[in-house]
Amino acid sequence: MTKTTTESFDSSDNRSNLRGRKLEFYKKSLVLTDFQKDVIIGTLLGDSSMSIRSGRPHYSIKFEQGAMHEEYIHHLYEIFKAYVGTPPTDRWIDEAKTRKAWWFRTYRHEHFKFYYHLFYQTTQDGKKVKRVPENIKDFLTPVAVAYWFMDDGTYTLNENKTEIYYWFSTEGFTKDEVQILCDALRDKFSIRANPSKDKQFWRIYVLAESSIVLKNLILPHIHQSFLYKLSKIYKSSRILE
Repeated sequence: MTKTTTESFDSSDNRSNLRGRKLEFYKKSLVLTDFQKDVIIGTLLGDSSMSIRSGRPHYSIKFEQGAMHEEYIHHLYEIFKAYVGTPPTDRWIDEAKTRKAWWFRTYRHEHFKFYYHLFYQTTQDGKKVKRVPENIKDFLTPVAVAYWFMDDGTYTLNENKTEIYYWFSTEGFTKDEVQILCDALRDKFSIRANPSKDKQFWRIYVLAESSIVLKNLILPHIHQSFLYKLSKIYKSSRILE
């Protein structure tokens, strides 16, 4: 992986103490790597988000996962560490204080402006919503699909436990947007997938015949804390063949 350039700042700098011109100078020294770009695409298809502040886009990215995925959040932090002033922290996500999440946010940066306008659009009532870009195929890479899968992927087995079926939880997207993603997986990686309705929402169902194709594509990039999402593959020699 190519490391982010920080020029006159070294790893011992305490970026949380950078303010004003020093912070702006530091931010101008940063270079967004291809790997980081791929992770942004994958996680924006999944759980990461960008916000509006005072009615305007805030060109920063928020990464958040449930407490059980703390290790993964720290993994993402290491990827974007140069763009972050404050390390991950935990917070309660319900009023009863029974559920925690781990999260961090990047600096506001011009490098993220492109991704905001790629993934967010204004609705008729003036709200900003995340959408699937029509040209998402141009941005999908094995790394992007792997990080998308870590955020939103899961599996089921058939009754005989001889075939595995992968799903992407895309409930936040419309049927048309889900179809765009299915078409992109097919055209880019020869992965056959269909929209599948789950109550009033839509998910992506990967056909069993494409399970090995998807697994081979993403496995080199799956963080160890998410290998359980592929665990049944390792327990069935028939699926490995």
